[in-house]
Amino acid sequence: MHPKTLFLAFLSIPILRWFSVHAPKGRIYLAFLPVTLLVIVALNQIHLAHTVHLSPWKGGGFGMFSTTDGGPNRHLRIFLRVPSRHEVEVPQPLEDLADRAEALPSDTYLNELSRKIADYYATEFEAMEGVQIQVWRTEFAPQDLEPEYRMIRDFLFEVERD
Repeated sequence: MHPKTLFLAFLSIPILRWFSVHAPKGRIYLAFLPVTLLVIVALNQIHLAHTVHLSPWKGGGFGMFSTTDGGPNRHLRIFLRVPSRHEVEVPQPLEDLADRAEALPSDTYLNELSRKIADYYATEFEAMEGVQIQVWRTEFAPQDLEPEYRMIRDFLFEVERD
């Protein structure tokens, strides 16, 4: 779980404590629990969508109906630096991790995916210097709905040599 998500989840604890002290008898503060949690999830999703390019279709889905930036409109391009650039496909065992990296292209997911891709292709490309992962989003022009492709992350993982 993302550290900022944990922070926002723990933010609800002081709010609930305040309600337990200041609310009238009868535990009316419990009525605010679902609202508080939904507001925290919504704020966290908006924050992650604007800072680390979380897909609006993920993280609570509060923006899923306002955008086409979902699953099929995001894709990864993976290049091995061997010493030139060589594009490769996502290996089948790493497809789930690649899907998570597409939805939330954070340093954590991209670093893990890069490391596993380097391990996967290590025997085939012994002189590998690094792995480059680009996350692309498809946007549609408002005039004619022509697809336009925009890179939202470019991540480079340097392979350590023994």
